[in-house]
Amino acid sequence: MLKLENISFSYPLNKKKILENISFSISPGEFVGIIGESGIGKSTLLQVCIGLLRPNEGRSTYFGIDCNEARLLLPFGMMLQEPMLLKHLNVVENVVMGGECGVFSLNKKEAWLKAIEMLNIVEIDKYLWTRYPNELSGGQAQRIALAQSLNGQQKIILGLDEPFGAVDAITREILYNRLETIIHSLNPIPTTLLITHSISEAVFLCDKIIILSGKPAQVSEILNIDIDRPRKSCNRKHLFMLEQKIKNKLKLTNTI
Repeated sequence: MLKLENISFSYPLNKKKILENISFSISPGEFVGIIGESGIGKSTLLQVCIGLLRPNEGRSTYFGIDCNEARLLLPFGMMLQEPMLLKHLNVVENVVMGGECGVFSLNKKEAWLKAIEMLNIVEIDKYLWTRYPNELSGGQAQRIALAQSLNGQQKIILGLDEPFGAVDAITREILYNRLETIIHSLNPIPTTLLITHSISEAVFLCDKIIILSGKPAQVSEILNIDIDRPRKSCNRKHLFMLEQKIKNKLKLTNTI
């Protein structure tokens, strides 16, 4: 279980708190969304959860182990809004690189085999495998970046920092439909944390939504999304009604 207890955080050169008194727990395999206004501290909270930042106060632990230490003991993954693809490497080579880097890297042969497996999972056609990043569409690049982040040893925790923020609305919907299938095809299913500005995206993908508000940011509400999977086969009207319910609760009319 990922557990945060009374977390507060401020950056070393700025005494102003970004996060204050944040507590919640996430069960293994849960898909959890973090939403809130721009600049509130969502990315900072995500980095605390996956052990990239250490809180000034409180504890962040994974099954009782400090997250900063757990990150060195267990395979955690991270995907950013902009695909981290190297321009001089083709698609396969970029995904292989994801498996060869880090504490939980694979040997070259294993990384190549896992890269092919991940490219198939994210549905990248073979004719694209030898292309370079400047020859890809935005949606293709995002899926390849996801394959890259999943390469290496099977991820226990996966952080997704606005992974679809740089693509158009139509491509975005296609990608988050695929993401649900991809994450739930993995064994074991990783605990996944998603930062998004889209309530509809959060409702579609997540088991739980953590809403941040205020400055410094605090948890204003945690909402459970009790809808069976796969969500793409459920009644879209049900999803829309739940989305509107959340917007009304937040007194919003548009995505945040």
